[in-house]
Amino acid sequence: MAEQMKIKITADGSQARRELNQTKGSIKSVGASIFTLRNALITLGTGIALRTIKNTSAEFENLRNRLKLVTDSSEELESRFRQLTQAATENRTGLIETIDLFTKLRIATEELGVSDERVLVVTNRLSKALQLAGADTMTAQAVIRQFGQAMASGTVRGDEFRSIVEGLGPALSIMARQTGISVGKLRELSLSGQLTADVFFEMLENATLLDDEFKKLDATIDSLETAFGNAFDRAVVKL
Repeated sequence: MAEQMKIKITADGSQARRELNQTKGSIKSVGASIFTLRNALITLGTGIALRTIKNTSAEFENLRNRLKLVTDSSEELESRFRQLTQAATENRTGLIETIDLFTKLRIATEELGVSDERVLVVTNRLSKALQLAGADTMTAQAVIRQFGQAMASGTVRGDEFRSIVEGLGPALSIMARQTGISVGKLRELSLSGQLTADVFFEMLENATLLDDEFKKLDATIDSLETAFGNAFDRAVVKL
């Protein structure tokens, strides 16, 4: 009987050791898998971060190259870039869209002898007008494109006028109320070809009510996301 118990205990002990070794092996295997996954995630994260830095830096370089077209020195370039960055932050609009609007207006109004300061004012006002109108990204881009074309051609006609009116909506009514030129009158001038680019430019320039109405707006989720994106992009470029 004692011999049988000894044999059984020995057998049970061997079985336990085998199971323990198997458990240890499984733990080691899981540990190795976790370590491999961790390294893979680190590698993936590093790759994504590097691509983000590269893409954002390239995007900012493209923006600076656009500004180089309308500035005469590196000092002026840096000054304009800071001003437009601040404008994008205050207006809760994308930096890319803000710089794109400024450069288009600057090029379009160059022959009119309009100063950079006036173009900056109109860039700010148009950005605020689009915010007041609740224009989505595509609508805002269409308005900026049509407005730029109108400035380049010297008159605001047909499709350009319709896109601007649809995009600005209530903001255009605010401009009309302050300047005394109704939307109906603007349409008449547009149809007769008498709505010149400088008239529309000056309407935006003089529409200080847009600033007052903009201050009353609560920041939307989209505008906060845009502001965060601008700040993140600047941080990435600094990095």
